[in-house]
Amino acid sequence: MMIADKIIILKEGEIYAQGKADSIMNSCILKEVYGLQAQVCRFAGFSKPVIVPLEMG
Repeated sequence: MMIADKIIILKEGEIYAQGKADSIMNSCILKEVYGLQAQVCRFAGFSKPVIVPLEMG
């Protein structure tokens, strides 16, 4: 099931990044925008990236 063809990431009410999730979603963006330390992984059988938090706070 696909929910969206493209995503928009907002930071402080402004567009920070936009495009296909697999091309813009990365650990640097997650850290800078959301303060989330995570790894963006790609697994066989999944068409979209999977976000794995590295620390829980």
